[in-house]
Amino acid sequence: MAAEYGIIAESTPKEVFSTKYLLVIGDGMADDPVPQLGNKTPLQTAPTPAIDRMAAKGVVGSAVNCPPPLPAGSETAILSIFGCDPRRYFTGRSPMEAAAAGIVMRPGDAAFRCNLISFEDSQAPMEEKRILSHSAGSIDGASALETVHVLLEDPRFSRALEDARIELHPFPAFRQLAVQHESDLSGIRFFPPHDHLGEKSGPYLPAGNRRGEVFRNLMALAHEILDRHPEKLDQMLQELPCLAENQPIQLDARPSTFRQGEFHTVNGRTISIGTSLGRDAVLSYIRRVMLLCGEPEGTYTIDY
Repeated sequence: MAAEYGIIAESTPKEVFSTKYLLVIGDGMADDPVPQLGNKTPLQTAPTPAIDRMAAKGVVGSAVNCPPPLPAGSETAILSIFGCDPRRYFTGRSPMEAAAAGIVMRPGDAAFRCNLISFEDSQAPMEEKRILSHSAGSIDGASALETVHVLLEDPRFSRALEDARIELHPFPAFRQLAVQHESDLSGIRFFPPHDHLGEKSGPYLPAGNRRGEVFRNLMALAHEILDRHPEKLDQMLQELPCLAENQPIQLDARPSTFRQGEFHTVNGRTISIGTSLGRDAVLSYIRRVMLLCGEPEGTYTIDY
């Protein structure tokens, strides 16, 4: 797997620790059982001599990083791994991404991650089309911005966003970010498209109550506009946090996870590898995250 960028952000040490740690997170490495592998996962089948040697010489244990009823995903596990109780601080990914991108949220706002996706090419209605790619075939930054521009320039779509109290923030990648003001997500069910590749989109559109129809109608309108666009730009489908029906959610104007003084101060390095964003976007993202963590400009260095 090739990595486009490797970014290192290093804080000025505040305390000296004699023990150094290398934390390797195999996010998604568990994978799923594969019938051709005797219903074993790729990791169970793969030779892992280096991991085996480290395990034999070390201490092996387990931890519950995704406590019920929170979703079993990296948005929950990363909080646990870095010492934040997800039962207290969990907001989902999107509010943190909004804060890191400098998007100011007010109390009562809800943030949404929005995917540009690809459907199969057919004359069927959107609900009958199969999802081919959750990233519009790894759409490049310029094409992603052009796609969103087409939507925002359409008076029907811009009016629908305004009626729904939604602001759509363009990003040079397949994933965009939207913020809905005075939002109420209770009772709405959302499904991420990457979990349903090759399946018809209909059963996985927002559902649960009439408020969910607002998002469903926006998706249908986006599909209509882009499907008829002369350049056949990729369709857009919202990817929203998977929430159980009637699960309450509290979204703050700023992720409550980042409150200075609530963490053990450790001098460490954060390495981000394999991002599809451009260099400047990545550096800006890390700077904002460092600021959210209480590190003012000048107390850390970023090496590229």
